[in-house]
Amino acid sequence: MGGSGEDQLFTRREIGGREDLFTRREDDGHTRRDGDGIAQREGAGTGYVRVTLPPELAKRFSVVGELAASGAEADVVLVEDHDARPRVLKLYRRGISPDEGAIAKLATAERAHVVEVVDRGWAEGCWFEVLEYCVNGSLRTLLDEGEEPNVTDVVRETSTALAHVHELGLVHRDLKPENLLVRTMAPFDLVLGDFGLVRQMDASVRWTRAWGTPAYSPPELEGGEVSAAWDWWSLGMIVAEVAGGRHPFALPDGSMMAEPQVRSWLAQRPVDLSAVEDERVLLLCRGLLTRDRRHRWGAQQVEAWLDGATPAVVADRPTQSGGRARTVLFAGQDVNSPEELAGAFQDNWSEAMRRLFQERDATLVEETERMLRQHELDEAVRLLAVPLDAASLPRRFANLLAEMDPELEPVYDGVRVTPAGLEAAAVDVIRAGGNSPIAKTLDEIRRQNILTVWRDLPGMSGMSALHDAWTDAARDLEQVIAGAQTQGYEPSSQDWNLARAWTLACTANPKHHRTQLQTAVDSMDSTYAERQNWWSDLRTGPAVTSADLTVALVTQGYASETTRTAELEAERQRRMREARGVERELEAQRAAEQQKRVARAELSRKVSWLIPAALSMLPAILLILVWPNDGNKMPEGLAWFIFWFGPYGIYRALRSRR
Repeated sequence: MGGSGEDQLFTRREIGGREDLFTRREDDGHTRRDGDGIAQREGAGTGYVRVTLPPELAKRFSVVGELAASGAEADVVLVEDHDARPRVLKLYRRGISPDEGAIAKLATAERAHVVEVVDRGWAEGCWFEVLEYCVNGSLRTLLDEGEEPNVTDVVRETSTALAHVHELGLVHRDLKPENLLVRTMAPFDLVLGDFGLVRQMDASVRWTRAWGTPAYSPPELEGGEVSAAWDWWSLGMIVAEVAGGRHPFALPDGSMMAEPQVRSWLAQRPVDLSAVEDERVLLLCRGLLTRDRRHRWGAQQVEAWLDGATPAVVADRPTQSGGRARTVLFAGQDVNSPEELAGAFQDNWSEAMRRLFQERDATLVEETERMLRQHELDEAVRLLAVPLDAASLPRRFANLLAEMDPELEPVYDGVRVTPAGLEAAAVDVIRAGGNSPIAKTLDEIRRQNILTVWRDLPGMSGMSALHDAWTDAARDLEQVIAGAQTQGYEPSSQDWNLARAWTLACTANPKHHRTQLQTAVDSMDSTYAERQNWWSDLRTGPAVTSADLTVALVTQGYASETTRTAELEAERQRRMREARGVERELEAQRAAEQQKRVARAELSRKVSWLIPAALSMLPAILLILVWPNDGNKMPEGLAWFIFWFGPYGIYRALRSRR
């Protein structure tokens, strides 16, 4: 493709007006994608813009307008950098990011063939991409404006770009005029854009649940079979549209067939090429639109066609006209091959297992067995039998799918069984705090040894080693948790889920997630937890492992609560001791007072007789004292009174003491 400099990107139209940025919904049902090839609505980019950039991006770019491609996956805006150069910024929703492996490969692509990715990365937890802005719009822009690009130029530019992308192991999957961007008009330079559905090819074929645009997608759309042949079919549809002046699925009034009609047509009959008049172009279309992907033209045949050769076209086999087709009705559609059926079972994992093995749906089992026997898949027929051990059912089902389609994409109950897929699933569980149904699926994958069971599927080489490392890490985790249980900790199911998710993440990507785990543990409030020696050792011991950090993370709440409970109990005991000490002091004071009272009473009792004795002696003493000293003697009777009354009084006083 023409390799003009960056300054050539902004020469054809005024950037200020930007009238070419916005989507036009035409009668043919196409969504026009101009600018960077991302769909925009009419009026987008003028006035109100609802997108707020993260601070680090807001410092680098100013928002010019919002593009209509903004949706559930990402916001797409036209921005300008500090040098007033227009760029397209795609800011993904939090928790959503593209296939980073594919994006990394795409970054190595030659700029001559793909729209330039100026920058990419993370901002405030969101993935972003800064893309080249192609001011000339897209191939769709040219067609809408009535321009008639040369078919050969379109084919040469596009086929060269596709061949380059396929060499990188990528499939675009959404090739259409909107995504062929016009970098320059003279020379005519097309580049591939909008790689939102780009996927890596671990082998020649993959199976997936995500589709491109049906009007430009091949018949294998329904089965989800993705290969480089998908993109060559899309090129054939583009050529037919450019050469014929209308899309093959356009109706007489100019509108497009409804999507169900397109899918039905693709499943039953060849594409209508009656509008293509040039014989050479018709040959190209027939080669690219061969229904059987194995015989469809690719880079080699297209290059030969461009050089003037006439490559052979393998005619499609006519559809079966008589007899009953060996199909299986599942998930509301008739499935025509074991490969398609395996994909349908995989997409509806729980329903397929339930109906095949638990409920033994007679119709589904019989139709599936008949199809398997027709294709001589004896091992698959054997696996279709009910397993003797219910616990082995998931593994048997996984084996069944692999036997039905040896090229099956390794997706287990919605989880891609690749290092990146397992890591992403583990991160989802971590973000949910362990409260995610994915946790059960991940545990099942490990316990059922699925990484080894599917070791022969595309992209699964080396997965047995990952399984072994994962199993060892899980065993280490269980041992560390057992140690915590000796301290009274009882893990909840949510704790187990979170711990196992961290274990898997650190196994799949140890360098990144070990750091993340350490950061998570260090950021916790450990004021109370670290007072538990066993917890502190998990965090700062001499040889801290990922299992130690994981258990420290999930037990922090328990350790903190244990410390608080122990301290509250110690405080209660202290107060009780203080209360008992005060009570003992009061008791001692009361005993001392009692002793004093007893002593006083005893003393009083001991001396109480002296008073009556004294009183008894008092009259006699008084008589003696007051008797006149005139030489007269005291009367004898009085003397006898004194003699006897005094001792008698003392006697009575002593008697009173008893």
